[in-house]
Amino acid sequence: MQSNAYVDSAAKQLIAAVDSMLRELIDRAGEYGDKQQRITAVANECRQLMQTPPTILVSGRMKAGKSTLINALVRQKIAETAILECTNAVTVYTKGAPERIENVSLANRGALHSAQSAQGVADLDGRVKVHYLPSQALSQLNFVDTPGLGTVDVANHQIVDGLRELTRVPWNQHGTAIDGLIYVFDSTLRDDEIAHIRSLGFTTLSSVGVLSRADDFGAGAFGPSDPIEAARNRATELSDDYSRYFSSVLAVSGLMAESAETGAITEPLARVLSSLDTVARDTLIHELETEFPNCVSASSRHKLLEVLGSYGVLEGRNSASGGAVQLQRFLRQASGIDSLAGHLGESITFATVLSRSSYVQEKLKDLAFSCDAAEVLDYWEEHLTAQQRLAVTIYHLLSQSSGSRVSTEGVSLAEETLQMGAVEDASRAAEIHALASRKLLGLVSPLEEKLLGAVCSFTELIAP
Repeated sequence: MQSNAYVDSAAKQLIAAVDSMLRELIDRAGEYGDKQQRITAVANECRQLMQTPPTILVSGRMKAGKSTLINALVRQKIAETAILECTNAVTVYTKGAPERIENVSLANRGALHSAQSAQGVADLDGRVKVHYLPSQALSQLNFVDTPGLGTVDVANHQIVDGLRELTRVPWNQHGTAIDGLIYVFDSTLRDDEIAHIRSLGFTTLSSVGVLSRADDFGAGAFGPSDPIEAARNRATELSDDYSRYFSSVLAVSGLMAESAETGAITEPLARVLSSLDTVARDTLIHELETEFPNCVSASSRHKLLEVLGSYGVLEGRNSASGGAVQLQRFLRQASGIDSLAGHLGESITFATVLSRSSYVQEKLKDLAFSCDAAEVLDYWEEHLTAQQRLAVTIYHLLSQSSGSRVSTEGVSLAEETLQMGAVEDASRAAEIHALASRKLLGLVSPLEEKLLGAVCSFTELIAP
């Protein structure tokens, strides 16, 4: 992943503001007498939560390419891939040293709201593992690999059914559950997939769809048109069709992305591929299909196809003349992995920061009530700008109805509100008010009324 993929500047500023507020609360906790220990504990818990990278669930139908995609995102071949079903547990990949795998018991974690919830967690118990890796990529995001929908394994089917509970039950010592979703599919969503996505309970801004195997889309690499271009066009259409479920749909070639990101592109491989640059396209297609190739040895041909696929061989041979670095650059761009990494670092991470800030605000309200310390809320007002407070309020109000248009509009508004810059003047307030009115025109649910009331109050607050 790119080094700037963790958070954009607005999210960084919000994290810094909340952290500054919590540190001051800790420093002055002694003023609250016998409540000092509890206030300090809550503030430290919230600080850890705000600093923990988002955790993203990778889900999809069996053999959709989830594990290959995770390998590319983590930049190591860690998730097992095979022709047959191979993922038989929930595995969380997170940064840690030394490398190790630990089993996680979920029995006493989180709030279980029903007997069904308890059963869902029981089905997951003993089937959740945390794989610690000294990976720089995992300092930005954690990933969760899961068995696929449509599994024929009874135990794996129970895991898939229990994933909704996993999105709410903390898997680590910081109380972190799962923050976002990558859903991998190959053409269109089936009814059971839509039901599965809805059941997971993520907001639209926290979810992205991945149209997998872009290098083999349509007629594939040997067809008359570029399959990746066709896949990207299709992904754009699906972004509109599935806007209720995903912030965007992106076309990705998992194989090319995995090879580019995990060190599979070597100078010897690039030299072999470069030697094919002058071979006519039709001749090369024949060479890739025939049992006894002439332009390259059978073993080299097998290695090229294993690492690059047919598309990578046909379209990457010119880039290979620039060596392994140039070939890797081509694969990263063509595979779509850079676009996906950027989206994860902006959209899903931003929603995570808003969600966690909302959680911190609710914890402060609880402290103010339970510790008879209403002035605790003053820290929130003093350290966050009016704009940041508004964004968190909007997210909190409108993330309650997950997956709906209300939730999508509200989260998008929160994002745009924070991106407007400093707002300490009436013209900015009017701009925000107009934006809210435009986006929510015609939506009259109680949540929208509360939102518009918050925006109007904000306008009055900073107006001269």
